[in-house]
Amino acid sequence: MTIIIIILTILNFIIFKNFKFISKKFKIIDYPDNERKIHKNIAYPIGGIIFFINIVILFIFNNYFDLLNLNFIKFNDSGVFFIGFVLIFFIGLLDDKINLNANIKLLLVLASISIVLILNPDNQLKNLYFQLVDFNLSTGKFSFFFTLLCYLLLINALNMFDGINLQLGLYTFSGLIYLFLFSQNYNFLLLLIFLFFFLVWNFKNNVFMGDSGSLLIGYFFSYIFIFGYNNNYFLNVEQIFIFMAIPGIDMFRLFLIRIYNKKNPFQGDKNHIHHVLLKIYGEKKAILYVQIIYLLPLLISFFSLKISLASIVFLYTLVIINHLLKKK
Repeated sequence: MTIIIIILTILNFIIFKNFKFISKKFKIIDYPDNERKIHKNIAYPIGGIIFFINIVILFIFNNYFDLLNLNFIKFNDSGVFFIGFVLIFFIGLLDDKINLNANIKLLLVLASISIVLILNPDNQLKNLYFQLVDFNLSTGKFSFFFTLLCYLLLINALNMFDGINLQLGLYTFSGLIYLFLFSQNYNFLLLLIFLFFFLVWNFKNNVFMGDSGSLLIGYFFSYIFIFGYNNNYFLNVEQIFIFMAIPGIDMFRLFLIRIYNKKNPFQGDKNHIHHVLLKIYGEKKAILYVQIIYLLPLLISFFSLKISLASIVFLYTLVIINHLLKKK
C-alpha cells in the first residue's frame, strides 16, 4: 500500500507541475469563447488524461503485481471495465480536441456502453429494490436497454454538471468516499491522491477536467455503482439515487427547457444549476451552495432515506424559485 501511495503522489505532482507541457503535447487547449465557456483565460482540460493514467496504474497494480491485495472490481470484470474506460476516454479526448457534434458523441458513447454490457451481462440491472415502498421491480428482457439508459443518463448528467471550478472535482471526491464507506475498498481512497492535486490546480484556474474527464467519471461511477448494487454493497436503489439526484434532476430540467425551445437536448447552454447560482451569488458562493445542495441530502441519507429525498426536492426547488424571483 505504501509503495502505490508514494508512486501516485510523485507521479501526480510531476504531471500537474507540467500541465502546460502535457496539454500542448496532446494539443488540448481551451480558449474562451464568451458564449458557453465562462472562463476568461486559456484553460488546460487535461484532468481526464491524468485520471486515466491513475486508473491504469491502479489496474496494473491490482491485477498483475498483487501489491495491494485489493480488488478494484472482481478480476473477471476488470478487463471489461477497462475496455469501456478506454473507449470512453478516447471519445472524450476527441471531443476535447475537435468539439464533436453532440449527436455523434451520443452515438459513440452508446456504442461503447453497449459493448461493455454485451461482454459482461452481469453488469446489467435485472432487479431494482425500492426500500421506502418495499417493492422489487424486475427489468426482465429489458435489462440491457434499461442499464444502457442508466449509463447514458449519468454520463451526460456529470458531463453537464462540470461547469465551474471545483464543482465536479469535489463531487467526485465525495463519491469516492461514499463508495469507500459501502465497500471498504481502499482503491477509492487511493484515487483521492489524484483528486487532491486536481482540486489545487483547478482552484488556481490551471487544469480542468475537460470532456475526457467528465465522461470518464460518469462511466466510472456508473460501472462501479451498478457493480456494487449487483454485489449487495448497496441494498436499495435509493442509496444510489440520492448520490446522483442533483446532477440528474438538473439534466432533466435542462432537457425539458431545451425541448420546449425546440433545441437539441444534448446541445450545451448556460442554464445549468451552477450558472443559476453564479448569476445570483457569484463564483465563490456558487461553489459552496452546489456542494451543500448535494452533500446535505447525502449525509442525511445515513439516518433517513425519506428525509434525504425530501431535502433534495426542497433544496433544488428553492434554488430555482430564487432564480425565477431574481429574474423579475
